[in-house]
Amino acid sequence: MSITASDRLYATDSTTESHWSLGVGMGFYSIPDYPGSEHINNVLAPIPYLEYKGPLLTFSNGRISSLLFDSEKVVIDISADGTPPVESKNNGARKEMPDLDPVLEVGPALEYYLWRNARNTLFFDIPLRYGLASDFKQTKGIGWLSNPLIKYHFQYYQWRFRAGLGPIYASRKHNNYYYGVDKAFSTAYRPPYSPDKGYSGFLYSLGMQKRQGRLKFDAYFRLVDLAGSERKDSPLVKRNKSLLWGSSITWIFSEQ
Repeated sequence: MSITASDRLYATDSTTESHWSLGVGMGFYSIPDYPGSEHINNVLAPIPYLEYKGPLLTFSNGRISSLLFDSEKVVIDISADGTPPVESKNNGARKEMPDLDPVLEVGPALEYYLWRNARNTLFFDIPLRYGLASDFKQTKGIGWLSNPLIKYHFQYYQWRFRAGLGPIYASRKHNNYYYGVDKAFSTAYRPPYSPDKGYSGFLYSLGMQKRQGRLKFDAYFRLVDLAGSERKDSPLVKRNKSLLWGSSITWIFSEQ
């Protein structure tokens, strides 16, 4: 679930002027509490829209990029991702366990371009992010995660498509935040569990976008397969495969 600078690929090369857009829309999202969770959050909500593209900073479609290094083949920038809070009372596998705080993951990312032209781009995206969990009263680190992906982006008339796949690796601390079970919270159906560091699943992603006049349509799908991972044997995992998806329509009322 990486939030990176990928949309810069659809901008003009070597942007020297700033561009911004403002809008408002409605989105529907289907989000598991965490990959492998049986509990799914279905959310219909209004969404603000802000897009900014400048020489060194890009914020577009929920993606943030601050360019650190750029060459013909290699881009180094900032990668960010996050997860919403989890209320354990709504998740049968986590019943009577502590809630999970929202998490922000931030770190550097390296993009290596294999091939690109005006409409097609094939590249490796290799992020390394550190997670911070916070209840807005205190913040704690939850360890590292990396999700190296091979990505293909292409444009077909007004449609923009993006696809990616790659493994997920996480530190022991990161895996235990979501999938560990302390002895104090173990039951006959939920034995203690402490996953190790290492391979933590495989991610497949697909996204699409269309701009027509002042309307913008978006949809994305992310499938995580936990088979063979450190997370798979956690008693908190009820599904080997988890699908996160969402769609939205946005009206852009101001841009410059």
